[in-house]
Amino acid sequence: MKHSDEKKRGRRKLPALEKAIRHALAARRRYLELVEQRKAMLAIKPGDAPEDVLDKKMVAEKRLETARLAEKRRLLARTAKDDHEVIRVQEEEKAYRTELNCLPPLGYGYKEWLSLSPDEVKRPVGKQPMAIELQLCRA
Repeated sequence: MKHSDEKKRGRRKLPALEKAIRHALAARRRYLELVEQRKAMLAIKPGDAPEDVLDKKMVAEKRLETARLAEKRRLLARTAKDDHEVIRVQEEEKAYRTELNCLPPLGYGYKEWLSLSPDEVKRPVGKQPMAIELQLCRA
């Protein structure tokens, strides 16, 4: 039997504002981790030639731009009212994701990627893991 003067055991229930703050801080930490991971994947070294650095940055920006467009279409599909519009927007998102998977990976420039042999360019069969740019857009 519980008495009213007994102390409650267990964790205290967090107020909604504190939960929101913790959630926002965790999301911010995850975003910063992804930014650092992307920067490391870009693989720009101080000794790299300026044209190679520019080429790698162009690939990185194109990948990020394509990921933003795909994410924008994903969000539009959630708010679309008409079934035909939902299907159209989902097809556009799929096209952008396919384009993103066809771009050179981070750390490669267009010239370097095109100079690789077809065996080195092959990607693994099956579903590709989510691109870091898409993770950044969602974070």
